[in-house]
Formats: sequence, C-alpha cells, structure tokens
Amino acid sequence: MDVIILGGRRDYPWPGEGVENKTLLRIGSTTILERVISAFKGVGPNRIILTGDDTIGQDIRNQVDIFIEGNEIWDKIEKAINSSKSDEFLVCSGDIPLIEGEMVELLFKYCRESKADLIAFFSLKDTVEEKYPFFSKTYFPIKDRRIKIGNLLFINRRAYQSIREMMVPLIKGRKSRFLPLFYFQLAGFKLAFKYFTRSLSIKDLEVRFFGLTSLEGKGILFPYPEIALDVDRMKDLVAVRRVLGLSN
Repeated sequence: MDVIILGGRRDYPWPGEGVENKTLLRIGSTTILERVISAFKGVGPNRIILTGDDTIGQDIRNQVDIFIEGNEIWDKIEKAINSSKSDEFLVCSGDIPLIEGEMVELLFKYCRESKADLIAFFSLKDTVEEKYPFFSKTYFPIKDRRIKIGNLLFINRRAYQSIREMMVPLIKGRKSRFLPLFYFQLAGFKLAFKYFTRSLSIKDLEVRFFGLTSLEGKGILFPYPEIALDVDRMKDLVAVRRVLGLSN
C-alpha cells in the first residue's frame, strides 16, 4: 500500500506566518507537512508519494519517495496513482498535524482487514469535542449522532478507475455543509428523506454506494479524532499549538 500525502498549494498568505501554503505553517521547529510525513515513515507503507507545488522546497521533497507537482488536487492524485505500482492507496491530507504513528498503524490495520474497495474514516462529534473542546468544526448528521469526515481515504486501483468522476465533487465538498446535496444527487429520494428525518446511517451509504458502483465501500468510525482536525483557519493553528504546548 502506498500513501499519497496531499501537500497543498499556494493559496493565500497567513498573516505573520510568512507562508502561502498552509501545510508549511510551522508547529514548533517543524512544519505541519513534515509532521504528517513523519507519522507515516517507518510504519508500513510501501512508499510515500507527496503532491504539491513549487512552494514545497527540496528539503521536504527529499523526505519522501516520489514528489508529484501540480495544482489541481484530483490531477495530482491521478498522477500519483499512475506513478505507483501498488494497487492500494491511503490518501491523506497534509494539514492534520496531530496525527501520530500509532494512529497510522491502526489505519493500516483497518485497511488490511476490511477488504473494501474504498474506505472513508469518520470521528464522532462527541469524541472530538471531549478531547479537543476548543476546535470548531463542521459535522455531518448520521441518525442521532453527528460525525466529522476525516482527512483520509483508502482506495484501491479498481475503485479509482470506476469512480474517478464521482471523486472530484466528493473531495472538493468534503468540508462543506452542502455535501449531503452531492449524496442526494447520487442517491435519490430515499437517502434524502432519511437525511432530513435524521435516520440516515453509514450502512445506508455503503449499500447505495454498492448499488451505484458494484464496489464495496465502507465507513469506519475511527477512535482517534486527530484525523479530523485539519488547519483551515488561524484559530485552528492556534488550537494545534495550544494542544502541543507551544506559544503562538
């Protein structure tokens, strides 16, 4: 299994931080991106493939096996998959600085044991807020609970070839409050009704995914909320530094 780490791109300047790519924000003596790379090193992937643009220096590129340069996120994922000989991939956002090696080991364990073609990871809102009450995130309603979609996705080559057209809006909208609308377009009235009546389950989504693609998709509630805590705003960066006992 190869790991594809999405290293971001030039976006907008972070006042006082001196970077234009959020994955290069500093957490103590290192960057967010380097923390993510370090979590995966030595744990089990065949290779680490990093995607990004010219904001990522050679010092970071040298820390991975392959560097894929580009701008659009899906184009970079596609190039990364095409550059690999593996049939299985764990795609990970490069802006989740609290991920650690033990979490990665568990992710790989779930991927190996599930036998699914595609796996999305989730964290419960209660789990996130109990451990990290000062983070403010967007949650998705599932029955009587609310979940945070993690910044990780397992996909095999067979699934990639079959659903590449579906993946673009899913990736672009993964943090949006309107992500359910994308599901409704694919799933129709039944899932829409379940969503609005708060009776929609992860199993409902898995069954519908199989009906649309003949692929086995699985949603896994992951015990570590750190996979759902990315850095999108300055207050996220402040929160991460607070967790790690660092000054701003």
